Parts: sequence; C-alpha cells; structure tokens
Amino acid sequence: MGLGDKETHSKLIIDSYKRLVEKECDLTKFDEVRILGSYGRGEPTSTSDLDVWFILTSQNNKPLDVSAVLSNKDLKIRRQLIKQYKLRSTFIDNRATILTGEEAKLYNKAFPVRLGIPYDRGEQRTIIGNPNTTTYSCEEVKTDLAVSINEFIENWETAIINKAGLKKEKKWLYILCRDLLFFRDGIQVSLHKDLDKIFANYYRGNFNLLVKEGRDFYRELVQNIPAKNMSLRKLSHSLMWTYEKVEWELIESFGDIDYFNNWRFGKYRLYGFFPFELEMLIEKVTNILGSGNLKDTDVFVEELVELRQLNYDLKNLPHTYKIFQNWVLSALRLSLENEKNSYAK
Repeated sequence: MGLGDKETHSKLIIDSYKRLVEKECDLTKFDEVRILGSYGRGEPTSTSDLDVWFILTSQNNKPLDVSAVLSNKDLKIRRQLIKQYKLRSTFIDNRATILTGEEAKLYNKAFPVRLGIPYDRGEQRTIIGNPNTTTYSCEEVKTDLAVSINEFIENWETAIINKAGLKKEKKWLYILCRDLLFFRDGIQVSLHKDLDKIFANYYRGNFNLLVKEGRDFYRELVQNIPAKNMSLRKLSHSLMWTYEKVEWELIESFGDIDYFNNWRFGKYRLYGFFPFELEMLIEKVTNILGSGNLKDTDVFVEELVELRQLNYDLKNLPHTYKIFQNWVLSALRLSLENEKNSYAK
C-alpha cells in the first residue's frame, strides 16, 4: 500500500502493532507501551523506523533473558507488519527499548526536552497501559535544553561532514526548529510538513540562519548555567544512550556466538558502542564524577576484560549484563543527583 495520508497510515500500522502485541505478549509483564518518533507524531515516511518503549511492571529487576524474549517478540511482530503493509526494512532498524519503571523515570529525567515534554505536547503516545510520568524543575529543563540545542547543531554538522544526505541533515534541523519555536517563542509546531513551510517561507531555505538562531539561543541559555552542570547533563545523555544501545547489542548476542564474537572484538555492530568504547565512557565518568564515588567501577572494568578473553563463556552474558546495568544506572543516578544538588546551593 502507498503511504497516502501519513496520519491515517500511521494509525493503521500502530493499531495493527497494538493488536499483535496484545496477542503475542504477556500484558501482565509491563505497565506501558509507548510509541515515539515519527510514528508517535503520526507522520512516518517510507523509511521511518518504529521507536517503541516497553515499560515493565518491575521497578528494578530486568534479567537479560526477559529483555531478549520481549525484544525478539517485538521484532517478530514488526516483520509481520513489514510483510502485511509492504514496509521497508528500516522499520526494524532499532530494537524496542525495554525499561523497568525506575529506568523509565531516569531516562525521562535525563532527557526532558526530548522525552517528557514532547509526550505532554502529544508528540508521543501510550498505546497500552498508563503513562509513566516524570516531573522536572525549571533548572533541569533549562540545562537539558541548552545541552540538547548544542547536540542538535553538532549532529547537523556531523551529517554534513559525513555527507549523510539532506534527509539526515533535516532530521536535526526539524528538531532544532521545533524546540526553538516552543521554548523560545511559545509556539507549538510538531509536524514536519508545517516545519517545512517555516523553512520555505521564513528561512527561505537558508538553514544557516536557523542554526545561527540556535547558537544565539544556546548562548543566552548558558549565561546562568554552571559549566559543571552542563558537563553533568552531557554525561547523563551519554550514559543513557550507551545503556540503550549496548543492551541491544547484548540481546542480539544472546544465543548467537558468531554475532557476539564479532561485536566483542570490535569487528561488527548493529546498534553502536563496542566494548572498548565503554572503557572511554568509564574514563569520562571517572573524570566528571570522581574516581572514588562509584564502587562498582573496578568490577565493571574487570568484566570488560573478561568479555574479550577467547575463553569467555556466552552463558556468562546475563551476569555481564547485570554488572553493566548496575554500573551505568549508578553513574546516572549520581550524575543527576549532583546536578540537582547544585541547584539547591
């Protein structure tokens, strides 16, 4: 079927996805299924992937085998929809994000500008269960907005350097323009078709003008934000991105020794972050949070060494995942707590 009206097409796909989740999955295991990204906004393109959150009923327990079973069921459902609606393979570019209740709150807390506030604006939607909501202080939102604006511009510049194409470049310009309008001007414009009109009529296709406005707004925001808080917020972003993508890699590796060996030795990855890149994250965390503030760091470093030993047993992967999970979430809690405490001073 052709895309036709994007909103109608999106609703059809998501309704089918919801029915299949209700049929294939044990609904007692999770509190919420949330749709984000272009399907959340109701305007997917022919190359859109499906961004999904499963929020488990458990607040703090998520074994690797539980995540793997649910993630693979989600992939099976998406493949059915690809066949049924003749969707492109990009529909399964990423796996579902599977979170405990606590992880969902931490994720929202780390990204209010990209997650919590867009949900409140109706740019994401809960299709099963009840929304997992989080509250933020004005200081948290302001710091996150400054860091996010800078990241959007950096990602746009990277897309140009890598010659990723106009579509990739515009992905970051859409987000930048949407947040400038909302946070700076108090105007909500969510759909890309409406942002395209602004690009054409106001910016006259001059994307550098939009980026200049973004940089000006960034400079205005950071005037009263301590540099330490900016570093802590950037770290929180890095921790949560890494956590999500490494979990996908571990799920992909679970039961597939060939994929696992290619990933752990830095030869091939589907989602991002090889084990050696985690060592760079550890160094970054240590520099910002202090070497003595995370008791599990040495354990995590030793586990990464073990992971790359030729005699590593794949059966130990759930244990490795648990160590990785504990370390990242401890670092994230500490980063967010340090930032919060600085506002009270």
